[in-house]
Amino acid sequence: MEALRYLFKASSERQSESDLMLREAEALSVADASPTPGFVEFIEACKETGRPLVVVSNNSPEAVSAFLESHDLTSLVDGVFGCSTDSPELIKPHPYLLELTLKELPVRPSDCLMVDDSVTDIQAAKAVDVLVVGYANQLGKAESFRSQGRNAITEDMTELAREIWPTKPVK
Repeated sequence: MEALRYLFKASSERQSESDLMLREAEALSVADASPTPGFVEFIEACKETGRPLVVVSNNSPEAVSAFLESHDLTSLVDGVFGCSTDSPELIKPHPYLLELTLKELPVRPSDCLMVDDSVTDIQAAKAVDVLVVGYANQLGKAESFRSQGRNAITEDMTELAREIWPTKPVK
């Protein structure tokens, strides 16, 4: 994303070319990507307990949708919100994507929960008053999240699935 921001600032008239190159690279990476351990159980728990789930990503919505389709997860997700082609400045930590998402959902920000693995995403969630769980999937992330005032931290997505749907046996 930093490269996209740089290209936009250095040569904004070529921003559409830069954006196309980034989206093509994202599409290629989908082929090699696999779900985070516990992610499938988490989104299944959300679906089975009637909790709407949307994906808000700095990646393109096309790449996110392709990932979900390639793992047969599309039916578990109620929406995908991704990086705008208008400006790379509108990616998280800018709250634009979350504000857009909240306008589309029939819920208040205080009724939402965001689970994410980056400090910038936690900053975006805090900007719109959404509760956030920091997913510390790498060494040192938990400490970074503590400094950001997150609401909770987990190192295991299956832990979240168990909290949402305690009666379902989770692997």
